[in-house]
Amino acid sequence: MPDIEAKLLNALPEQLAPPLATPQQQAPSGDWVYEIKYHGHRLLTRVVEGEVRMFYRNGEDWTERLPVQVDAVASLELENTWLDGELVAIGDEGVPDFLALQAALESGDTGALQYYLFDLPFYRCSDLRERPLEERRAQLAQLLGHGSPACLKFSAAFASRQAEDILECAGMLHIEGLIAKRVGSPYRSERCPDWIKLDCAQQPGKRPDDA
Repeated sequence: MPDIEAKLLNALPEQLAPPLATPQQQAPSGDWVYEIKYHGHRLLTRVVEGEVRMFYRNGEDWTERLPVQVDAVASLELENTWLDGELVAIGDEGVPDFLALQAALESGDTGALQYYLFDLPFYRCSDLRERPLEERRAQLAQLLGHGSPACLKFSAAFASRQAEDILECAGMLHIEGLIAKRVGSPYRSERCPDWIKLDCAQQPGKRPDDA
């Protein structure tokens, strides 16, 4: 049994590069789901033997910068798991505020930052990367459930064949844009056409290297 457990643990990578969305001008056709394009920083979390480590998308370790978020993930009592999401500051108007996020990180006052989770590439030693997107997200929604810490949010998604209308509504709500994800797609650590970035409008403080 110890040999099996060691083999499973070794299957969990020490580092994980996230999928990156491909910019596109027009909404895609076919079966897609849409999530808000958060104006934040991509953040991946690894949990092994009770230790939670958080990494920026380039692999830089941000664990010490985010004690509240680390404790929140630890409270879920996960093991041998990778989470994928976005670190976000919510502004006075209730929408993501990138300048406020930068200010919080620079000052070290990060307790109010929200961690929006949208994918689950590994869960309790199981490699879910080849499983369909909707299955990974369903498992993620279940593990967050009701009563999870306030700073952890499940990134809601909705399906529609009228993406142009969705983009228009998002722009009216001062949302930067949408991420379209192909139904049934795997988790790929690369920039791929299964994740598409759709911008509503130019926003103040917008970053050119966004996910």
